[in-house]
Amino acid sequence: MIHSLIELALAAAEWPDADFDLGVAAVSVVEQSDLAESGFDRGLLVARAVALVGEVMRSPVWRRLGAGTARRVEVPFTIAVHPAEIPPGVETDYGPGDGRSAAAGRVPVLVRGQIDLVFRDASAPPPAGMSDWLVVDWKTTSAIAADRGRLAEHYRPQLRLYARCWATPGPEAADDPTGTRSL
Repeated sequence: MIHSLIELALAAAEWPDADFDLGVAAVSVVEQSDLAESGFDRGLLVARAVALVGEVMRSPVWRRLGAGTARRVEVPFTIAVHPAEIPPGVETDYGPGDGRSAAAGRVPVLVRGQIDLVFRDASAPPPAGMSDWLVVDWKTTSAIAADRGRLAEHYRPQLRLYARCWATPGPEAADDPTGTRSL
């Protein structure tokens, strides 16, 4: 639900004359989701979603995004990685068979996913040798300040994989409007 609302807010930002109401959008998204039948109070769900997406829209990343020159949302990707690159604790399906060949590192593991957002960051020149594309992954995990470092460390491998996937030349150029990556 949060990802859908962020995506709608991003689309609305492209149309300055659009009459976008985050609250109305949240009601619609809740009604179209599984949450409508979850038994949770819909008004509370809408209020929490509006508050959370409002925080995102007031964030420094959102301001940088507004100055960006290009962006892609929900970019699908597939990448082959060595089994040793799968972080500990990540449930892995090695496919048919007993998985010993993959687990022993003799065959690659395919990772499929979606990058929430990548955009060209025009707010400052990138460091030497670095891309001006910024990879963003929205997290809705509740955290107190003390947890943020632990959560950042937990999600760092995922972001590194996303950045690697985006930076690796594939059959499509990074400026391809579809943004699809398959490596």
